[in-house]
Amino acid sequence: MIAKLRLTVNIIRRFIAKHLLSKENNMLNGLNKLGLVLTALLLSQSPAFAEKGQDHPVISRMPGATIDHYAQLDYEEMQLILSKPYKKNGQWIADKTKPVAGKLTYIHYELPNKYSALQTFRNYQKLAKREGMQTLYSCDRPCPNTNLSNLDDLIQNNNDFYINGNKQNQYMVAKKGNLYFFVFVNDMNGTNVFQFIIEEDSLDDGLLSSMASSIVMDGKIDLYGLYFDSGKSTLKSNSKAQLSELAELLSDYPDLKLDIVGHTDSVGSGDQNKKLSNARAAAVLQALVNDYGIESSRLDSLGRGEARPIASNDNAEGRAKNRRVELVALNPEVIGSAPQANDSSNKTSATSSSSEKQEKSESELDVILDNAEKVSKIGSALKSLF
Repeated sequence: MIAKLRLTVNIIRRFIAKHLLSKENNMLNGLNKLGLVLTALLLSQSPAFAEKGQDHPVISRMPGATIDHYAQLDYEEMQLILSKPYKKNGQWIADKTKPVAGKLTYIHYELPNKYSALQTFRNYQKLAKREGMQTLYSCDRPCPNTNLSNLDDLIQNNNDFYINGNKQNQYMVAKKGNLYFFVFVNDMNGTNVFQFIIEEDSLDDGLLSSMASSIVMDGKIDLYGLYFDSGKSTLKSNSKAQLSELAELLSDYPDLKLDIVGHTDSVGSGDQNKKLSNARAAAVLQALVNDYGIESSRLDSLGRGEARPIASNDNAEGRAKNRRVELVALNPEVIGSAPQANDSSNKTSATSSSSEKQEKSESELDVILDNAEKVSKIGSALKSLF
């Protein structure tokens, strides 16, 4: 893109020099300056060359090494080889292995030709010692005497991370705290390093919670798994599954505070529905406190009756949607980035939130219009040159 811009500017310069320079001597200087400004602007906004990844903060690279493959996963499991691999019944196995799961960083380095595989491997051994790591196993060349890709099953390379080469294979496994460092070094048309760094940790299994996801996205969620008899406020036994899920959410995020808001359909009088929705919301709060040990200070309950329908009350399907218990997070940020969504009148109102969104949209529109105006002026200036 930059090359095309430079070519275009040069063509325009030559055209003006040939046809217009005698009449408008200052025009070329002006266009020269414009060309330089546009080129500098594009150069300043062009991304600098970057590798496919970056070094792990604990494990530095050999001087001149470049990253050829890179991956990082929040959670994955691999198997460390803690004894010399050998082939049995057509498969490569090891007598001693250790599965480790956690945050995984995979990096494949290619090194300058001046570094041999042996020199590189011994530098990694020294690095591990300098970092206070305990060497769990070290296997000198050739270890094993096969292409590294044949070890995929042994190391549980389920992500198909690239490992290759069969000359001067050597590897080591070291550990410090919860960090495991597993590295292969070999010669494959030059020295190559394949390193795996696993920071052992337990699985975050709350990522797929529908309640947490909805609160992060909307600041609230409507529940339909809390059951009451018609006109009653006593929770039925088949509400336990939803109550347990709600209690788990509150346990996973101990700072989360919720308003529990009851809603009804329009059957019955407005006063009756308001009282019923209040009583149902209070019943949910008490169940969480009494049966699941949730602190009452984190919860509040109120009823809206039939005042805030989300569907038509003219049919059974709509009335079923309107009969619900709504959870409104007072501090959804403790789960993740989420808009504030509060139901109580003494908290930030929906009107205020809507106003902020409108102001932001107007601000973004102003920027777009300003940029469009600038582009139009530049276009007019170029057009006027001809």
